[in-house]
Amino acid sequence: MASRRSRAVADPPPGLVFQAELLSPTEELDALRTIDALEFHEIRMHGVVAKRSARHFGVDYDYERRAAVSTADPIPEWIEPVRARAAGLAELAPESLVEVLVQRYPEGAQIGWHRDAPAFGTVVGVSLLSATRMRFRRDVDGARESYELELPPRSGYVLAGDARSKWQHHVPPTKSLRYSITFRTLRNPDRWSTSPPPMTEEQLRAVVVGELKKHDAPVTIVDYDPEWPRLFAREEARIRAALGDDVVALEHVGSTSVPGLAAKAIIDILLVVADAADEPAYVPRLEAAGYVLRIREPDWFEHRLFKGPDTNVNLHVLPRGCEEIDRMLAFRNRLRTHDDDRATYERTKRELAQREWRYVQNYADAKSEVVRDILRRAG
Repeated sequence: MASRRSRAVADPPPGLVFQAELLSPTEELDALRTIDALEFHEIRMHGVVAKRSARHFGVDYDYERRAAVSTADPIPEWIEPVRARAAGLAELAPESLVEVLVQRYPEGAQIGWHRDAPAFGTVVGVSLLSATRMRFRRDVDGARESYELELPPRSGYVLAGDARSKWQHHVPPTKSLRYSITFRTLRNPDRWSTSPPPMTEEQLRAVVVGELKKHDAPVTIVDYDPEWPRLFAREEARIRAALGDDVVALEHVGSTSVPGLAAKAIIDILLVVADAADEPAYVPRLEAAGYVLRIREPDWFEHRLFKGPDTNVNLHVLPRGCEEIDRMLAFRNRLRTHDDDRATYERTKRELAQREWRYVQNYADAKSEVVRDILRRAG
């Protein structure tokens, strides 16, 4: 595979707003006096503790379960002047910035390449005490574009539009102690709560491509079929033939990937590409191979779902670096290696499958609690 071309662009990503002196030196000093006395909490993702630490206010975020939760401390009074400045920069009402994340970066702390969690919408950041850089990148037609922004103390930035949804960003290792305050809006409180309600018909229509088909029946669960791995292997060969080196990863996931587990007779496949939002880079070739795009979810990790040409498959497409990839694999691996969790999950599925469901997605949503419990045990 040829090496990826890369070029720096002069113009900032659309939706990136920057102001060098968002706070005055006095306002920065007042904030730092209070921040110095805060008790920071570790950030743990997939069992790994980050070098930086954090304190949430307003709305918390569960890094392991990808869920916004309402158990954070109320937004304190000392943050309100900073929140007002951040809201002004983003042209938002201060009260819409419902999540406040104060982070401490000791020397050498960094943030890897990512997009902010899809639970949140517009992001406003304020840099304190020492300078750093924020780097941006995106892949377009096989080429990589990059942009770099200097963040001096007291500066602020806004991530909205393409800068928020299509570009990844990264903070390289800090050279000295630094703090930041990040404010975020909550994109869809119902969808991203710890115990989200089933998706409504309106929500389903917003993401389904083509006809939204009602189920209005129980869900059929069958015993494990040793044929399922062979069906996955056949689809894997077809997908790799269609996309070649643009396949970052391809995995058999879901219940049919777990030996001994009863399941709907649908082969779930995880396809990882460089940028799932860049549909021209892969969708036409999948369609030429017989796959049909049925779901497009730009607000949920840029997830896409295709149905197969001659086998009942759910082909899930996610972008490289997406945390949902780790969650799907961790859940599969846990069920493969722990008989008790596999039995619990099967029992729950069989009980729920006996009910009548308007849409199959409602059945999937009903399993959320047991999935979260198993993932929590997986660490």
